[in-house]
Amino acid sequence: VHTGMNLSMRDIECFLAFARAGHVTRTAELCGTTQPTISKALLRVERQFGIPLFDRRSRALRLNQAGNAMVLPLQNIQAKYEGAQHVSALLRAEQEGVPRIGVTGGVRNSFLGGTISVLVARRPALRVVLQVDVSDALVQGVLRGSLDVAVIPSYGDLGADTQVHVIGTD
Repeated sequence: VHTGMNLSMRDIECFLAFARAGHVTRTAELCGTTQPTISKALLRVERQFGIPLFDRRSRALRLNQAGNAMVLPLQNIQAKYEGAQHVSALLRAEQEGVPRIGVTGGVRNSFLGGTISVLVARRPALRVVLQVDVSDALVQGVLRGSLDVAVIPSYGDLGADTQVHVIGTD
């Protein structure tokens, strides 16, 4: 038995895909790789644990009792890894900051919902602080720094310190 983990998450993924598919060719299709790559991954998993995990008969490969016993522990490792990936995505999102967006009621109802949905679809961990107020208060929020951006109807010049970008007309 080897000390330390010499397996990659990809090896574990291939092993679990083989456990579901039961055939190296189908496993390669599921994993989007080649049969030799799957065979090598399965061999690494077997070597890691130091016991035969497969019955090898002619050209057929099947999980044996030990191989079947390893499925649940490896599923648990995979689930914990995916959980860690989720946590790291949330932490990255926090480090990137949370955008503070000010909108008027009309903008919120007509424009913002679809826009936020697109952003969240691209970055599922994205969190947004949304403030709904009248245009003048939102402009002041941007100028004071309490808001990063205000999406408001434009009724003329907002001052020299303000950048205006037209994003649509009605």
